[in-house]
Amino acid sequence: MSPQFDCGLDRAIKEIVGGIITTFIVSAFISAGLIPSGFIGIFHVVNIAGIIVLIEKMSYWGTNYIIGWIIGVFIFMSTNLLSIFDILIYVFVPVYFIVKRVLQ
Repeated sequence: MSPQFDCGLDRAIKEIVGGIITTFIVSAFISAGLIPSGFIGIFHVVNIAGIIVLIEKMSYWGTNYIIGWIIGVFIFMSTNLLSIFDILIYVFVPVYFIVKRVLQ
C-alpha cells in the first residue's frame, strides 16, 4: 500500500525542519569561523542536488501523499522560513504532477 496524506504531511514537515536546522548550524559555524565562507557554494550545490533528487521522486508519489506534502509546505509558509524559491519548488512541482495525472 502506498503512503497516504499523513505520510506526505509528515515528510514535508521533517524535510523543512531538517533544512532549517541545517541552515542555522552551517550559518553558525561560518559566523564562528569554523567553516571557511568559501564552502557556502558547496552547501548550495549539495542543496540543489537534493532538490533535484526530490523532484525526480515526486512523480512516483501518490496523489494523497502529494496533497499532504503541499499542506505541510503551506503550514511552514506562514512562518516566513521558506524562500520564494523553496515555495516555488515545493508547491508548484507537486501541483504539476497532480495536474498531469488529472489530464491523463
